Amino acid sequence: MVGSLVESPWAVLAALLSFHGMYSVSFLELWSLAQGGYSLSILEVAARTDGITPEQQSQFETIGDQKRESRLRALLQMGLIRKTPAGISMTLFGRTLGAVFQAVVWAANLRSLG
Repeated sequence: MVGSLVESPWAVLAALLSFHGMYSVSFLELWSLAQGGYSLSILEVAARTDGITPEQQSQFETIGDQKRESRLRALLQMGLIRKTPAGISMTLFGRTLGAVFQAVVWAANLRSLG
């Protein structure tokens, strides 16, 4: 049925990749928002009081460390990074995926990121 509606299988592939990209970005955005708004929490405490106490700073540092470790675990599980004696490095798969993302940015002709 799809073959009779679409002239090129490349169009179907592009549509599927686009849908997957939109789903992935939406999922990651919602996941990020569900993480508790770490930076907003810090700003809220700082605005509500006359700064952040050493105890609050320690709590925020602990949360930040946990978030970093969680992200590193996820990258390890996806095979994008590996632990080495010198620290953490990207795998061939991670470098390849990074190059693909750089190609997308280049193709979109973005002037700056951020």
